[in-house]
Amino acid sequence: MTYDNYASAELRNHYVPPLSPQSVHCEKMKLFLLLLVQLLSTCWAWSLGSRSYEASTVVVSRREAFVAGIVGALVASSSSSIVHPPSAYAVEDKQIGISNEQLGMIISKDIQENQFMVAADITRSVYDESATFTDEIDTYGMDQWIKGTKRLFVANKSHVDMVPNSLQVTDSEVIFRFTENLTFNIPLLQPNVYLSGSVILKRDMKTGLITSYQEKWDQDVNTVLLSAKFGG
Repeated sequence: MTYDNYASAELRNHYVPPLSPQSVHCEKMKLFLLLLVQLLSTCWAWSLGSRSYEASTVVVSRREAFVAGIVGALVASSSSSIVHPPSAYAVEDKQIGISNEQLGMIISKDIQENQFMVAADITRSVYDESATFTDEIDTYGMDQWIKGTKRLFVANKSHVDMVPNSLQVTDSEVIFRFTENLTFNIPLLQPNVYLSGSVILKRDMKTGLITSYQEKWDQDVNTVLLSAKFGG
């Protein structure tokens, strides 16, 4: 065998065919899922200082179970452990007795201008300090939700719109529908997903303040994440 023939044989033995577009997408998805596990675990890790090690590992396992549901069975996990850290926000700063009309204007501004669902820039004065925030994954205290949301999304590459004429404000609750494009804060990939849904804000009948936020998606979690587009 000549040297040229030997070299050609060696190249054939070590040749790696280029990935197809489908394979490239698959590899990106695998990397996305891996990084998303790490990101979600990190985003909520600030609670380590105020919770026991055991409680903190429950948060991490919930995030891992969430992502695992995309490629297989969603792992059942224990109930949420909500933390309400001490807040410096004074009670007298709260808008006690706010009217339905005023509250509607504030919520509308928070959605459209402040983009609070992706930037976490809420008008805190209309929320009770013990308010809970529930999404399709878990339930959080207000400070948890604010910090986690700010870390989870790239605000200037994400956008939320309130569905026209969907805002309803009563003495007991505020309801609105939304559509949003979310860009996850994952370096290089910056995956983007689209989803729609509704939010219900429960109010305290005596103070008028919001006591809970509940976000409901029209799509299931797996469908949303599997639809991710990459590259910001």
